[in-house]
Amino acid sequence: MSLVVAALVAGATAGVSETAATAVGDAYRTLKNLVIGCFRRGGVSDDAGRELIGQAGKGDAPRAALERQLSVVQVDEPTAQVAQQLLDLLEQASTGKFHVELNNNTGVQVGDQNQQTININPR
Repeated sequence: MSLVVAALVAGATAGVSETAATAVGDAYRTLKNLVIGCFRRGGVSDDAGRELIGQAGKGDAPRAALERQLSVVQVDEPTAQVAQQLLDLLEQASTGKFHVELNNNTGVQVGDQNQQTININPR
């Protein structure tokens, strides 16, 4: 259950790039709908489920309430898989704009719109 709760909270509060936002937003909406479906099968109204999800990022008590309710209704495997996918997307989106590996390089610059003057003297 904590995987699903973590994904819901992270997805609701994610600050990601515009490109990643679409994928994260789609995964978050899918997860919310799946969780609401789990609640519905467990006898919880859609409105009550949306309220629990919406409040989860507002502190420990609402998050614990969502966790308790999810443990009662039993999260199915597709829901857990989408939660993991959302967390994976968020991790990828937060790793930064550039991925650079440097080994024995000279005059390397990383960033946008940089200017650099390099004078390399042979040894």
